[in-house]
Amino acid sequence: MSHHTERFSEDDIVDTQALFDEIRLKHPRLDQIRSCTRSLLASTRKVIARNEQRRAAAKGRPIKLDELWVLPIVGPSGSMKSTSMSMVIDEIYQDKDMPEEDVPGRSHQIIDLVASIRRTDWRR
Repeated sequence: MSHHTERFSEDDIVDTQALFDEIRLKHPRLDQIRSCTRSLLASTRKVIARNEQRRAAAKGRPIKLDELWVLPIVGPSGSMKSTSMSMVIDEIYQDKDMPEEDVPGRSHQIIDLVASIRRTDWRR
């Protein structure tokens, strides 16, 4: 009995991995993540506008700026945190009704994905 081992080219492997990476499952809390992210963007716009008004009123003097809120998404490795956030960000970037100046990353707003957070052993 002969064993035939099929060898795949590097291109075949890369193409297969790319197809695998395109598989996106809808996380049960995706709607909640979407809603919270859009609320955070709206809140951020208001805080930035308020800070700009205060800065103008201070006429160049230093002021303590109002701080921005964050949206922590915590879960175990592989629980679709980054994937879900990427899906929401893609939706936001593709939203034709969003004014260009409100698109995150094009103004003062930045969406930052943290791919992994290492557990710190606090008992040391």
